[in-house]
Amino acid sequence: MRLPNGMSWGRFIVDGNRHCGVAHLYLARHATKAAAASQADPDEILELDLVRPERFFDLVRAGDVALLPAVSAVCLALLFDKYGGDKSRDLATT
Repeated sequence: MRLPNGMSWGRFIVDGNRHCGVAHLYLARHATKAAAASQADPDEILELDLVRPERFFDLVRAGDVALLPAVSAVCLALLFDKYGGDKSRDLATT
């Protein structure tokens, strides 16, 4: 994937009980698919789709996004994109 305006938001542990499953979160504006996803583990199915936020929420409502970490990551990215750069706004009051 090419990320012309990509911003890394950090590394998060997905499973806090066992401290495994690491998510690397990025916000990518104007991303384009450069190649098919490469798979290090032949038994793992890896799929990467670029979707707009409104389409993502349609997929969530339809039950096509099954994992809470995926939904949480997108919601976090959208909140930070909207409010994260403006320190004068308080997320709790908007």
